[in-house]
Amino acid sequence: MNVDKPRNSDQIDTIQPTTGLAGSFVLRRQEEEGKNELPTSKPRRTSTIIFGILREPMAYLLLGCGIVYFFIGDRQEALMLIGFLILIIGIEIFQEQKS
Repeated sequence: MNVDKPRNSDQIDTIQPTTGLAGSFVLRRQEEEGKNELPTSKPRRTSTIIFGILREPMAYLLLGCGIVYFFIGDRQEALMLIGFLILIIGIEIFQEQKS
């Protein structure tokens, strides 16, 4: 919407250069179009975040390779890959809680 050009003639009378829109006009517009707010959503549970990450192909790859390394005897590589997976899960949970 272009602020400089009013949409209809009654809007011309409601805009004051020093005070802005008239209260009655604002209330009417809020009834017609709703408040100027972003929709909110419930925060995701931690278990939902973890299962969401574990369904990603990269998580399958890290977990699968970690298991393979564990069974062939390279425990250090296995722990490193599984450690990275845990790190990714931790970062994702942290970012989700911040937003």
